[in-house]
Amino acid sequence: MPLRLLTSGYGGDVDILTFDPAAGTLAKSHTAKLDAAPTWSTLSPTRPLVYTGAEFAEPDGLVHALSYDAQAGTLTPLGGTAKVGAGPVHFALSHDGRHLYTANYSGGSLSTVELDGEGMFVEGSEETQKFKGVGPNKERQEAPHVHGVCVLSLSFLRRRLSSKAQTDAVERTDTSTRRASTSSQPTSAPT
Repeated sequence: MPLRLLTSGYGGDVDILTFDPAAGTLAKSHTAKLDAAPTWSTLSPTRPLVYTGAEFAEPDGLVHALSYDAQAGTLTPLGGTAKVGAGPVHFALSHDGRHLYTANYSGGSLSTVELDGEGMFVEGSEETQKFKGVGPNKERQEAPHVHGVCVLSLSFLRRRLSSKAQTDAVERTDTSTRRASTSSQPTSAPT
């Protein structure tokens, strides 16, 4: 049975590649044209949707929603975007599929976008939290650059975590209150 791989990058396309393990072949089978630099894509675990960002959109980063037909192996842009912090490079969905979180590298921020019952962006729901600080190596850590975000589910608490390489900190946000706290200890001490 062929497998489908979703790829994207700086070229402005989101491609579907079909891999046939029996034949050992890999071929591009579909392309969806988008803005420049859809460098991260996330497949919804609950709906036939893919979310992808426009990392170099200015002045704000943008997130797009595409419908995904798994049987046909096609993507269709659904129109509409959500404005997030500059440079969205990594996404995570809440466990209930009602929120999309973006790590925004060049903006040094995290954004939250509310999703409706169909997984589409709720207009005007975007919230962005900008971080401040520098790391121990000021030459290369002049400002926060958020690299990733994930949603952890514990039996008693849901938290959003993100790492900020430029400040060597881990940010923890309680998603029920949207209040953040930053670890005072560096996660690493690069030289």
